[in-house]
Amino acid sequence: MRKDKKIILDDNVLNASKKRIEWVFDTFNQVCVSFSGGKDSSVLFHLVAEIARRRECQFDVLFIDWEVQFQHTIDHVSRLKQQYSDIVRRFYWVALPLTTVNGVHRASLNGLAGRQAWNGFVSRQKTPLPTQTSSLSIIMA
Repeated sequence: MRKDKKIILDDNVLNASKKRIEWVFDTFNQVCVSFSGGKDSSVLFHLVAEIARRRECQFDVLFIDWEVQFQHTIDHVSRLKQQYSDIVRRFYWVALPLTTVNGVHRASLNGLAGRQAWNGFVSRQKTPLPTQTSSLSIIMA
């Protein structure tokens, strides 16, 4: 097993993250944060918003609604959308039939009590789109 030595930096993760976000705002004319509503992207959203407020600039947010998120996640997304409405230029709430690759192996799913059990377990629920959001079809037009 390969063991590399840790490289100790003079900075902590928070300060290094803020420096990288500052670099993004310095380097690009437009900034868009991809936001899932999970803990990691929520922290990123908060940090980007903090820096944008200080710099008096705006950024865009992309949220892909898979229409199977927990209601608590949808509520959290809605709260952050409202909380940062003054600095989010456009909030793209996308709910389209998309195909993506995930980390779940099909063999793992077969370990469940068969395909029918899996299909009965997963239900697709439509999440109504909040008002005042942009649609991806508008972006692509």
